[in-house]
Amino acid sequence: MEEKKMDITVSADDMYRFQMYHTFHTGQGILAIILGIISITIAIVAPFAAPERIEPIDIVFYAAAGLVFILYYPISLKHKAPILIQNSPTLSHPLHYTFDEKGITVEADASAGINDDDNKAFLPWDNVFKAVITKEQLLIYSNKINAYILPLSQVRDLSGIKKLMTEKLPSHRIAFK
Repeated sequence: MEEKKMDITVSADDMYRFQMYHTFHTGQGILAIILGIISITIAIVAPFAAPERIEPIDIVFYAAAGLVFILYYPISLKHKAPILIQNSPTLSHPLHYTFDEKGITVEADASAGINDDDNKAFLPWDNVFKAVITKEQLLIYSNKINAYILPLSQVRDLSGIKKLMTEKLPSHRIAFK
């Protein structure tokens, strides 16, 4: 199998999409959505179910709490994403990816100004925690939290990479749509 090479530049929007995916596919994000829905439901239903026990301030509180639960993560992540890209010498420059039989090699661009000892990372297939393809990204998790973000618009030969990952990774570590 020939190796597959590509250059990837991660934008703030790419980082935001990753953070939203990651947040809302974990217990914390799911809990925030559930609590938001419950709070808004209480704000809507309580005045009809127990009008004598509900004050207008209670309705406002529950509605506001629901909106905070549902909107906090998207707003804070949208604000944080450009800062993460800007403050990272690695992410603010192109990354050079090589996929081969042994694993994935990621090398920082020379323009990032990173010394030679720190500009290259190798992720063997055995250490890939999970590979996910979303509507717009290929995410290759090295652990439960950290992932390599590859926007699909920049991925060359996605079918070849999917085939390689299918061969190299156990099926429970692959989430392709």
